[in-house]
Amino acid sequence: MFNRLKYLFVRGGLKTYIDGIKNPKNRAKFADGGNVGDNIGFLEKQTKSFSATLLDFIDNKKMSDVECYKRANIDRKLFSKIRSNNDYKPSKNTVLAFAISLKLNFYDTQTLLKSAGFSLSHSFLTDIIVEYFIEKKNFDINLVNIALEEYNEKPLGSL
Repeated sequence: MFNRLKYLFVRGGLKTYIDGIKNPKNRAKFADGGNVGDNIGFLEKQTKSFSATLLDFIDNKKMSDVECYKRANIDRKLFSKIRSNNDYKPSKNTVLAFAISLKLNFYDTQTLLKSAGFSLSHSFLTDIIVEYFIEKKNFDINLVNIALEEYNEKPLGSL
């Protein structure tokens, strides 16, 4: 209940953000990759697997594995698979859940997504919603999932 009340405070801003991206007049302003223009080369530099990249981010953020996967709404078994299998291919929603859990900025989120073969795109409403929360530095996965639910999108995490 409390998360629903918290979500009401971000609801209007999220709707404005989505409308701004979907408005053809704003396409240049909100072009895919929006604020990443200066960092275009990062896509070519990515060579690590998703598992290695995720574990590096966890270490760099000085988080425990348990803290990370719980904040991402990922169960222990799935995290164990990711940790033990360097070739594990996660779903995009799983990667986005970890990005929110780790409080990654846009650039680092794209790096994590790229390591799994994905990227954020304004062609997908889920991506726009997650990008909004990242841009606003609001990393509460429950609020993100409430917003996704409101727009009939699949929630992040595996729980």
